[in-house]
Amino acid sequence: MLLDHKSHGSRIEGTVEEGVTLEGRIVIEKHTVIKKGCIIRGPVYIGSNCTIGPDTYIGPYTSVGNNCCLVGVEVENSVLMDSVVLENIGKRITNSIIGSEARVRKRSKRPYGIKLIIGERAIIEI
Repeated sequence: MLLDHKSHGSRIEGTVEEGVTLEGRIVIEKHTVIKKGCIIRGPVYIGSNCTIGPDTYIGPYTSVGNNCCLVGVEVENSVLMDSVVLENIGKRITNSIIGSEARVRKRSKRPYGIKLIIGERAIIEI
């Protein structure tokens, strides 16, 4: 896997606030901000113009595209395409592929259920 290739070292070109934990090989591209309370465990790639956190966990083998916003979530072993928004979901996202411009957030009003728009041949495990 490209994320695990030994020749690729860490590279931080974005902004990492105080109170962030970085472990392992991590690439953070330009104009990305990692906010206080985040934990990032590599190998991880985070594209440009992203906002990560506060209080977000990104675990090993995760690739985050450009222009993404992850707030109060946990994600690992996953691929997030460009312009994905994940907000305060309350469950860890693992082994997933999330397409461009997808938005996943916890609904704040009760009663609430799960709203899904699913493409052909999709696999959903809840």
